[in-house]
Amino acid sequence: MENGWIPIGGHLVEVIESFFSCQDIFLYEPGRIVAIEGMTIDMRMVLISPGKVDPYKVFYRLEENQIQIYLVRHPHQKSLL
Repeated sequence: MENGWIPIGGHLVEVIESFFSCQDIFLYEPGRIVAIEGMTIDMRMVLISPGKVDPYKVFYRLEENQIQIYLVRHPHQKSLL
């Protein structure tokens, strides 16, 4: 903020919301199935770019016809594993 840069958080929320609002989850669930140590879990991951930067990884689940976002990872953030 003190450098005059626009905070990315608010913009990223808008981009993620607009991405999911354009999806028809009943026809197609976007993203790849997530696997941890070879075991699939009930989660998917999509890549969403808030502009000209590298895409952020958005991990989500679909529960009761609602999208629940669990994690948003920066493109250069190291892996959790």
